[in-house]
Amino acid sequence: MSKKQPTLLEKLQFRGTWWLPERPDNKVFGQLTFDPDDGILLEADGLLSSSDQAFGNVSFKPDIILGLSLEGKPCTLWRNFRQEIQLRSSGVHSQVFRYHFLFLGEQFASSDDLLFRFVSVRFTNLEAWVGWKPFDDQIGDPRKNKPRSLTMRRLRKLRFPVPCIDASISIAPHMTANQEFLSRQWTHFDVVRFTPKKRQHIDWFFDVVHHFSNLLCLFTHQTLFQIRLVGCTRSERMKQLGGKLIPNEIEIYGSQAHVAPVKQLAPPQIPFRFGHVRRQFRKALQQWFSNRAKYDSVYDLYFFSFYNTKLGVEFQFLSLVQATEALHRAIRPGKYLPEDKYQKYASVLAGALPKDTPPDLKAALKSRIKYGNEHSLRKRLLQMLGSLSADARGLICADYKQFVNRVVDTRNYLTHYDKSLKAAALDMIGMLGACYRLRRLLTIFLLKDIGLAEGVVCDVISSHKRFEIPESVKGEAQQRHGP
Repeated sequence: MSKKQPTLLEKLQFRGTWWLPERPDNKVFGQLTFDPDDGILLEADGLLSSSDQAFGNVSFKPDIILGLSLEGKPCTLWRNFRQEIQLRSSGVHSQVFRYHFLFLGEQFASSDDLLFRFVSVRFTNLEAWVGWKPFDDQIGDPRKNKPRSLTMRRLRKLRFPVPCIDASISIAPHMTANQEFLSRQWTHFDVVRFTPKKRQHIDWFFDVVHHFSNLLCLFTHQTLFQIRLVGCTRSERMKQLGGKLIPNEIEIYGSQAHVAPVKQLAPPQIPFRFGHVRRQFRKALQQWFSNRAKYDSVYDLYFFSFYNTKLGVEFQFLSLVQATEALHRAIRPGKYLPEDKYQKYASVLAGALPKDTPPDLKAALKSRIKYGNEHSLRKRLLQMLGSLSADARGLICADYKQFVNRVVDTRNYLTHYDKSLKAAALDMIGMLGACYRLRRLLTIFLLKDIGLAEGVVCDVISSHKRFEIPESVKGEAQQRHGP
């Protein structure tokens, strides 16, 4: 029977000895707890630091604590963000530490030592997106003495070079088996491996994994979470396996924001499966990672609305409007004049301010002049919608000019809360409908940018349930009614 693998979606707790790298002679017992929602907590039965450090320096936050579990597993805690000192009823002092990350399987003396050869990640519903069929089920015929058979298909690992990050990303099939006297269970799962050409610091991997996860979120149109994160720093020869090199496995734990129960999906429930993008996937990866600096604010705002499901409608609306504005700014100049020509006008306007203009007013006016060359939100939205085909625009709204007016009026009201703007702003239902439409607009542009044809994107959006707009908000943007 195969051993159950630990996951980042379950609690973990164990006891062991703990010490600071610079004080290996001062070891204390303590209990470590990992909670997917609450993060990593170490309760040390004693003082890891000296009394002077503990009580005289409230800013004492050791970047690294080393440990050894009672089962003999080496550990490293990294990036402390809180420390408390407690006095128990027995009169013994203890320290409580909160950390961002736990490395289970290796001890790193300093942050600079956190260099990895590769990192492998399991994501929720990755298998549904990849769409591999791991089993071949042949129904037998008892009349012809042909038994039913279930066989595992041989699936090949997929590898994609990504030159812009000097690394490769591969997707590999895996299988676990549980065998008992009266039952057999095979479980297929997929793993994504990130392999740079040279060792990289763990922060590099966290950044790359984060951006890849966002790409999967764009394809699946739903939240994804990491199930397991495993790193490798070296390989060892195993005599039992004929001298084969086996990579060491370091389990990496860290809390994930907004973790929620995830329903296991089937491939048809994923809108843009790997099969849709297989031919363009290498180009898509290169383009996605090449654009991460340019589109950073776009990605943050767009995916923010996916993971913050309890966010109020007004905040969802504003984040999607900001994402749309940021996307236009990234893909188009968005200027009325070349900057050098505009500066001539800006200088004249700034110089025309009366000498007795109050300082605060002068600063405010100069700020408006500084950004006066940038297109307004209205113009940006009109340009984006106008650049799409009639079919694509039809997936977003029937009258795109009216839609733009409603969105801009609502943004202005939510930004300034001027009562004179309230009548023109959308009501709550209208705002929710606008959120669905803005997300469609952003999805079309982001998928086109990484190489998918507009027609293919529109076909999926128009037919897939994940992009359905609820009937209750399906009408065109509605204005507020009443005061």
